[in-house]
Amino acid sequence: MRPKAFLWPALWVAVIFVTSSTLVTSRQFVKSVATTVPVGITEDNFGAFWRATWFIFVKGYHVLEYLVLFLLFHAAFRGLTAPKWETRLTTVLLTLTFAALDEFHQQFVPGRGGHLSDVAIDALGVLLGMALVEWRARQAS
Repeated sequence: MRPKAFLWPALWVAVIFVTSSTLVTSRQFVKSVATTVPVGITEDNFGAFWRATWFIFVKGYHVLEYLVLFLLFHAAFRGLTAPKWETRLTTVLLTLTFAALDEFHQQFVPGRGGHLSDVAIDALGVLLGMALVEWRARQAS
């Protein structure tokens, strides 16, 4: 195994841990965006937009972060002599384990909570990663 290959997945796990250790309320986020964007957006306007769309952005981030983690683990395992299915299964299980551990960890973050439904949403990122890897493999052959 190439230990250096696991540096990127480890760093990404750290990013996930840091972001899930932080609580930013909707009000804080809306106020921050409204004061940061230079023109034309008031706190009320952006607040209305955010209330209507937050689910897509927040849960989309879940999908994205675990899609990236899956791809990083997959790249780290590339080149092993194990059969392709074993490598993919290991990558899936490892990524989903981190998703579950992250939700467990969030139970101890004030103002946050861990949800099994978020692990299911994270699993969508894993499925997208698997589909992307399979698609690229078929394109290469």
